[in-house]
Amino acid sequence: MLALAVVAASPAPIFAADNGIPRIAFFGFSLINTSLEATTPAEERRLHMLDDLLRNKLEASGRFKLVPIPAEIRQEIGQGPAIYDCNGCERDYGRRAGANWAA
Repeated sequence: MLALAVVAASPAPIFAADNGIPRIAFFGFSLINTSLEATTPAEERRLHMLDDLLRNKLEASGRFKLVPIPAEIRQEIGQGPAIYDCNGCERDYGRRAGANWAA
């Protein structure tokens, strides 16, 4: 099962460089592997391909500005519960990264 959720990270919009484009923090796709088999390297590569595809489509649309996720936030994400099962932590991470949306 692939999960993607887009949520508002802040009640007040934050826009990119005064041009009215919403800022989005994209944390990547996650595979929730419910099989008895381990996730394969090929599956991981396909997830990364999906990440790249979505990033490229969002940027190319001109409707969103992707914000980078700082290393300290990435480290915190890695040490905590899975981002798809963290009870809304992605909103806080997105806000801290300077975005008004998290995906």
